[in-house]
Amino acid sequence: MANILLSTLATYWKNISDWVNGTDAVSAPNVTLSGSKMELYGVAIEDRPAANTVSAGTTFTIVDDTLEFDSYVSDGTDWMEV
Repeated sequence: MANILLSTLATYWKNISDWVNGTDAVSAPNVTLSGSKMELYGVAIEDRPAANTVSAGTTFTIVDDTLEFDSYVSDGTDWMEV
């Protein structure tokens, strides 16, 4: 009984692995990650990149020891404080 269970689990995990890695031609998700960061953090306003160098919707939050966080969102051209 234990061998059947182990065999079934091994097959199950192999199927999941094939699906995630895109080697299952029938149901592979074909997912691509872009790696873009939509949340940026810094300790000063000088750490904030230019608004036109990040995607619209990207946020920048100043995190320092004052416990008052300043947050901004880029519209692709300018930063707006939120």
